[in-house]
Amino acid sequence: MRTILTPTIALYWVVVFAAYAVAAGAPQDASALSAVLATGHAVAGACFLWLATASLLTRRHADAGVEEVATRAVVAGVIVLGMSVGLRVPSGVGVSVIDTSAALAALAASYVAIRMEHRLAREEGRAKNYSPLVARRLAAGAAHGSMLARIAGRNGQRTEHEA
Repeated sequence: MRTILTPTIALYWVVVFAAYAVAAGAPQDASALSAVLATGHAVAGACFLWLATASLLTRRHADAGVEEVATRAVVAGVIVLGMSVGLRVPSGVGVSVIDTSAALAALAASYVAIRMEHRLAREEGRAKNYSPLVARRLAAGAAHGSMLARIAGRNGQRTEHEA
């Protein structure tokens, strides 16, 4: 199974963290705190871009390296969102804790979805392929039928009288 959900979710979070970075570095709020938050959001967006690229370029369908990148990207996102709440609320800068907590919940749901997609792809990869066994049994059955026909004196060709 080719993982499609992972790059889609990763690209979504790239856009979200880019928007957060632009909002944090707005010209009316040109403090060192804003620069730190804008940089943090840009780094988190870059981590998710790395996840999207890694998941699109992987040859194997359930790659453990992609799961590791996903974990790191989500941790970076959680750190930046937590830092956003922790630094902006005490300084009195208007930030909605509810919006940030909703983003944290969505980030957690995204991580669970990525993990489940990779788990399903891994389980599908482990499924046993029975086609060689089925082909062998069909061939043995055909050979057995041919041998019985030869023993009985029938060569498998019908004449006009038998039809």
